Amino acid sequence: MKLTIHTATYNRAYILGKAYESLCAQTCKDFEWIITDDGSTDGTDALVRGWMEKNNGFTIIYNPLSHVGVPRALNSGVNMASNKWFMILDSDDHLVPGAVERIMQLLPEIEGKEEFVGLGFARCHPDGSFMKNQTPKIDPSVGYVDITNIERPLYNLDMDMCEVQRTDLLKKYPFQYWGTEKFAPEQLNYNAIALAGYKFRWRMDKLYVCDYLQDGLTRNDRLVK
Repeated sequence: MKLTIHTATYNRAYILGKAYESLCAQTCKDFEWIITDDGSTDGTDALVRGWMEKNNGFTIIYNPLSHVGVPRALNSGVNMASNKWFMILDSDDHLVPGAVERIMQLLPEIEGKEEFVGLGFARCHPDGSFMKNQTPKIDPSVGYVDITNIERPLYNLDMDMCEVQRTDLLKKYPFQYWGTEKFAPEQLNYNAIALAGYKFRWRMDKLYVCDYLQDGLTRNDRLVK
C-alpha cells in the first residue's frame, strides 16, 4: 500500500457518504482512508463506525478530535498516515472511479526523484468542466508540466487542483495556523514546500469532483481573508 486518503470533516454527516461511496467504487482499493472528525456533533461518529464494520476493500481509520480547525486536523491526519503518499479529499467532494488506479499508474514516474513533492491533477465541477472555466496550458504531446506550486498561474493551474504529496515532506512542512484561528489556507504549506525547491508533476486528468456547499470554508471570503 502506498496511498493514504485523508478527509477532515466537521458536521458533514449529511454529505460525507458521497465521498465514502466514491471510495467504495474505486477500481483500485490499495489505500487507507483516514477520517479526522474535527469535533462533529451531528452523528458523524456513528456513521463512520458503521462503515468501518463493512467489507469495504480498504481500511478506514477514524480520528476524532475536539474542534481544533482544519490545519490542525490535517496535521493530525498526516501524523497518523502509514503510507508514503498522502492525498486530501474534502468532506463535500468525491473521486471518479478510476482515480486511485490512475494515481498508482503514474506514481512510478516520480518515485525516488527527490526534487518532486508529488503529483497534481485537475479538480472539476460535477458537469466535468474545469474549475474557473479555464483549461490548463499543458502540452498534450507531453501530458504534464513539472513546476512548483508558486509557478502554477503561468500554466492556468491557479484553479483548484488535487495533489498527491510525499507524507515525509508534509511532516517536515506542516500545515500552518495561528492560535486564535480555526482556518488557514493550505497554500501556505504548499508555497513553503515550493520555496524549498520541490516541484509537482501537474497533469490535466480530472480525478476529483468538487461540489462547493454554502457551509464550506471557501465560500466564506471573509473567513479566508
